[in-house]
Formats: sequence, C-alpha cells, structure tokens
Amino acid sequence: MNKKFYTAIIIFIFLLTNFSFAQIPDQFTNLQLLSKDINKRELINIMRNFAGSLGVRCNYCHAGKEGMEASPNDLSTIDFASDKIPAKDITRVMMKMTANINDEHLTKISEHSQSVSIACETCHKGMPAPPEKIEGILFKEINEKGGEAAFNKYKELREKYYGNYVYNFSFKPLTKLSENIRSAKKNSEAVTFLNKYISNYDDNSWSAYMEIGNAYFDDEKLEEAKINYEKALEISPDNGTVLHYYNQLKEQMSNKQKQSGN
Repeated sequence: MNKKFYTAIIIFIFLLTNFSFAQIPDQFTNLQLLSKDINKRELINIMRNFAGSLGVRCNYCHAGKEGMEASPNDLSTIDFASDKIPAKDITRVMMKMTANINDEHLTKISEHSQSVSIACETCHKGMPAPPEKIEGILFKEINEKGGEAAFNKYKELREKYYGNYVYNFSFKPLTKLSENIRSAKKNSEAVTFLNKYISNYDDNSWSAYMEIGNAYFDDEKLEEAKINYEKALEISPDNGTVLHYYNQLKEQMSNKQKQSGN
C-alpha cells in the first residue's frame, strides 16, 4: 500500500469523526450525574470511554428517535435524552459506584496513589458484561461436556482474546481449574485437558505436568503420577512445590511396597 492510500484513509477517519461530532446536539438535556455545564468535547470523550471499555456503540445505551432505529453510524437517528434503554440507568448506577469507591474508599488506604483508581474497564475489560473468570467457564464445560470439550473452549477463547486483557491465559487459572476438577473427582478430565494443553501450547510447562501428576495421584495411579512428577522435575529440578508432591508420592509407594511384602 502506497503513501497516497494511507493519506486517504487518515482523511476518511478525520472526516468521519468530525461528521459524528456534528451529529451530536450542542445542548444537552436529562444530564443527571454529569455537570449540566459540560462542553461537547468533554461529554463525547466520556461517552467514547464508556463505549471502548464495554466494546459497544452509542445505540447500546441510547434509544432511537420516535419511529426510528438508533444507528451507531448515523447519530442523527438517536434520541440522546431518552431513558428508554435500561442500560443507560445501569450506567448511572455504575458511575456512582466507581466514584464512591475511588473517592470514599481508596482514599482511606494510606498507601493509595492518586494514579490508582477503578474505571469501567477494570471489570468490563472491553466486554458489555464483566467476563467470568476463565477457570469458571472451563469448569462448567468440564462438568457438562468433559475435558476435550473444555480444551476446545479454551482454544476458542485463546484464539479470539489472546493478547488483550479479557482473560488470563497464564497457567495460574489452569492451576485453579485443576484443583476444582480434582475436588469434583473428575481427575481423568483434568488429565485429558492438561495433556492437550501441553501438546498444543507448552510442552515445557512443569506446572502442567505437576497437575497431571496430582490428578493421577488422587486416583492412586502412582506410576503415572511418578512419570509426570519426574517430567516436571526435569524441567524445574529444584522446584520445591513439585518436590513436595514427589516426596509424598515416594512415601505412598514405599508404604504400598511394605504392605505388599507383609
């Protein structure tokens, strides 16, 4: 693509932005929380922040004019003063909540920095509704459809959201997932999920091998547990957490040998 093309794109965006700006009324009515003296530029910046934080457009909160459907591409169709859409009142409640937390609670923490505050994106992370933790989503999938389906769900979410801040794709939530699966006595599903994680994403994850070892240990499949603990230790030889579980395993295996010898 040449320089003229990029210049044309920049001009188009500039014209589109200013066209939208011109479609917004100069006088505002039904402002209940924002200052009635707020200028147009300030108000638009606040609205854009809401839209970006939730990944929505203007018509998510604002209804259309009488007999018209609100279009995010034609703001002249929107009745900005209308409270017809419930999301608008919910937004007001959320504005009060964040202001209360920032002004009344965070300020009481002695180490609090003025640069630290909560905002819409703190919880929403670019989604219309605050996203559920990924371990919760995957645990439901495990219960309903099994380990392979849960991994496919993980893969789908990772392909769609990896690189932004909606979900945590480090191994930490998968550790919590593994603990929850084992508590539900679905150890084989944990093994299925984690083996797929290893083969698709990280064959050098001591955490994944350790969690597989834990699942096998809980099912008293001690040889399988030993293989996976040892794989974890090959990757992280001095890892105290893995060594703790590995030593428990060796003690269990020793006890079984003694019992079989009697």
